[in-house]
This record gives sequence, structure tokens and C-alpha cells, in this order.
Amino acid sequence: HKFILLYWIYRFYLLTSIIKRYDLTMKIIFYLLILIIHCNSLYAEFICSSEVKYRWRKGQEEEIVAMWAKIERGATTEVESKTALNKATERERIKAEEYCKREHEDVSGCIATKLNSLQPTLSGLTFSARKKLEESLIDDCQRKQGSCIKVEIAEATCIDNKPPEAAATAEDDKAKKKK
Repeated sequence: HKFILLYWIYRFYLLTSIIKRYDLTMKIIFYLLILIIHCNSLYAEFICSSEVKYRWRKGQEEEIVAMWAKIERGATTEVESKTALNKATERERIKAEEYCKREHEDVSGCIATKLNSLQPTLSGLTFSARKKLEESLIDDCQRKQGSCIKVEIAEATCIDNKPPEAAATAEDDKAKKKK
């Protein structure tokens, strides 16, 4: 994950170096981001992750499971990492529940949202083309109609992110304390 983030920061740096007027400011921001990421990775000794999914049913058909988000949080201790993860997953659970209701239980809201987003396009269409587009939007929204069953949060999995030498030192310290 760190390499992907560094890749995007590097791309951001290349993009900002094109803009000469803000070059110095963007370079400062770039180096601050690198510093923050580096410091954050040093202190995140434990990384916990979980997934948020929601279940919905279309009519009498089988339940459909939709992946909502995969969340990771890191901290110096496993307890802090799990606490931060629990807060983040609760926020995502609420968002997933709202999205499911809006997407699958509110057909008129779905139609209104889609028609509103296509408003500039609709004004330029002929009556028959507009009617076909509206019918396809209504059909699309009706195909998504169903009922939300529940939002699930997977059990948290935590990994020890300490470097091997730090882990060995921690084990040695534990052994010394037991003696």
C-alpha cells in the first residue's frame, strides 16, 4: 500500500512541477506529504483491516451481497488500531446503509436523480428520443429496486507491522521481564 501511495505522490509531484507558478509551494507540499507518510509508517506497528458489505434482495430472488469498502487503520498498539478501525467502520456502515436505501428502496428518488443529472441533455432531444431515454431510466431504476436486508462488518484482522529487528527486540524485552 505504501508503494502505491508513493507512486501517486510522485505523479502528483510531476504534475505540479509542470505548473511553474506554484512550483515552490507544490514542492513543499510534496515533501511534507512524504515526511508525513514516512513518519506514519514508522509509528504504525499494528495495522488492522476490515470490510463493509451490504445485503439486499430484489423481489423474491436470492440475496445479493455488495462490497462497500475495505478499511485499514494503523497505530502503535493493537488496541488503538482496533479502536480507530471500529470508528471508521461504523462511519462506513452508516454510509453503506444510506446508499443501499437510496439505491434500492427509493425508485422515485433514483429516477429523479438520474433525470436531474441528464437535464442539459434532455432539453436538446426530440420528444421521442426523450421519451425513450426516460423509459430506459425508469426501467434501470426498477431493475435495481429491492429491499435492504443488512449491513455487515467483517471481523477485524490485525497484523504486526514491526520490522523484523524491532519484533526480535520486543520478544527479547518480554523474555527479560518474565525472568
